[in-house]
Amino acid sequence: MDAAKSVLLEAPGRYGGLAYGSVGVYRFSVHNDTLYTEALQKGGGWQREEELSGFRWDGSSFAKGEHDRITAEEYDGKVYYIRWGVAFCQRNSGYPSPGTIWPRLAGACFTAEGGGEAFGRICLEAINEENVLIFTTDHEEYPVVPLVCDPRKEDETCLISETSWDGIVFRLEQEGEQVRLCMGTDKYVHIPS
Repeated sequence: MDAAKSVLLEAPGRYGGLAYGSVGVYRFSVHNDTLYTEALQKGGGWQREEELSGFRWDGSSFAKGEHDRITAEEYDGKVYYIRWGVAFCQRNSGYPSPGTIWPRLAGACFTAEGGGEAFGRICLEAINEENVLIFTTDHEEYPVVPLVCDPRKEDETCLISETSWDGIVFRLEQEGEQVRLCMGTDKYVHIPS
């Protein structure tokens, strides 16, 4: 068996599975010698991502045309999916537990308190089997936002792609019965179901 074919046999394990970008969740799979990609849609369904599908194995990476290629490179237990020289998503070896606060809010939605915030409405759609919090927003450029819990503080989330835990994205505040989702100075009020 030649070396290129041997590396291709390892490709499904290296390239396949869930990976997370700043604005999406991707599911990669390798069939024969071709890489296919699906993106998680609002509401939990998967849809083929044509721009990231149809890349064929060329012996060292998955390529489409002469210059467009996707590689999966591993550093410190993380696999980065790279296209055009830039990592667009990653798969980690593990994600921290969501603790006890966030699972109680699964399915909850929050609406902008003052009305001027960029997202309008944010919902915690689910916490998947990898402990990743899947938020959806009304902003068309950010329909699905995957985050993880800060293991030091149960009421905060972080970007998966942060190399340190300093990148707090959402935090919860509670006043009596009112729960607010905060992002910087923007506040979103819990919408009772």
